[in-house]
Amino acid sequence: MPHVTIPFEYDPITCPYIRIQVRINGGKPLPFLVDTGMDESILIDTAVAQQLRLRPVKASNKRGTDNLAIHKVRVSGITFVVKSAREHFNLRIASAFAADLGIIRKLGYAGIVGAPLFAGTPVQIDFKAKTIALFLKPLSPLLLREAARLPVREEEGKYFVTVFAAGGQAASLLVDTGSRQTYIPLSIAAYMQPLARTTTVHDTVNALHTTDKWLLPSLNFGPLVVPNVAVCLAGTPKVGLNVLSRFRVILDFPNSCLYLQRPGEQDQPACIGGWTGISIERRGKAWHIAGVEPNSPADQSSVQQGDLLLEIDGQAATSLALYKVGLLLSGLAGTPTRLTLQNKQGQSYQVSLVRKSEFERPPSEMLGMLADKQAGGPMVVSHILDDSPAQRQGLKQGDTITSINGQPVARMSLEEAAIQLGLSQITLTVQRKGEGKPLVFHLH
Repeated sequence: MPHVTIPFEYDPITCPYIRIQVRINGGKPLPFLVDTGMDESILIDTAVAQQLRLRPVKASNKRGTDNLAIHKVRVSGITFVVKSAREHFNLRIASAFAADLGIIRKLGYAGIVGAPLFAGTPVQIDFKAKTIALFLKPLSPLLLREAARLPVREEEGKYFVTVFAAGGQAASLLVDTGSRQTYIPLSIAAYMQPLARTTTVHDTVNALHTTDKWLLPSLNFGPLVVPNVAVCLAGTPKVGLNVLSRFRVILDFPNSCLYLQRPGEQDQPACIGGWTGISIERRGKAWHIAGVEPNSPADQSSVQQGDLLLEIDGQAATSLALYKVGLLLSGLAGTPTRLTLQNKQGQSYQVSLVRKSEFERPPSEMLGMLADKQAGGPMVVSHILDDSPAQRQGLKQGDTITSINGQPVARMSLEEAAIQLGLSQITLTVQRKGEGKPLVFHLH
């Protein structure tokens, strides 16, 4: 058999990561995320490992991807759920890693499959057919017809490609199907002219980051010019699913090559995030409207601050995590959504909105502050962009943010911090090295 076919689920909003089914030690299928940016073969959520009664390996604690605390557990075999009963692909490994996967667990994943698990074979990820093909023989030239070939550099179990700015400046990006977004370093961003800008808050398994986001007219991957690419600044430079999902992707691990192949005669449309202008907050067990931004789709409807959010496109919102609610509200630019809400008088009502592009948010919301927060820790400013509200207010790189809107950062979960940073007006209390008293900044 020339290859093994693994079906997967993927949708940029309802299922924002590649989801496959995996059996651990011959048990029932469990949903796993495919992350080519992770340098562990397989990572199982701690709660799942306990349910499966996987025994820990002594003295195996270490720090993994994104500085995540992980430890080894004993397993006897990993099996992918494949498309055909005639196909078989069993991995006989003696151990895996376990960790508290936080946000990934809340999205319904039992674990993560990393690049080292596939590294001995060419892998094709077909986003149109929603299948992963593991090739057991060398790739056929017919399969690579009209595909752009990019050299791949391997470094400690991670795989990198080179992108170019219009002036020829180059940067190395991690090939990362575990990231929804593409990130470029500030060193190359300085040579780019974005079509539009905005600010975004994103979170990884155990950390939260604020960053400016640009819409570029194009990004060059060697001979391949990809039009209309949304990129985040700073963070770990990587090419994420918003770019990769526009192609049929072939990672030829044995020959250190990445092939990007258009699935049809025309380019796939860019995945540009949507904007409704709604920010939310948790009160008890329910989600409420924390704010409505001026000139937004929500502002042009009857949505009011303080109203209870009941449903998003027919899906009950109460039981959903912040990350999921945020994805469903934002959606993609130009798409419709129908919300069911309840006003302060207890009356239910519905509104229909058409999402604007996230890049249509008012310029005042581009804070120009890049910051990072570890779970249970403070938030530290990592960079200040020139001519930004953050720079004009006097924030500096290295400042430690101790509270947001009067709430202590150290006590905030990553979700709570994301809610506060998503509000249209933000008050930051900052501790600066060498300053005896805290400093207060108002950004809007």
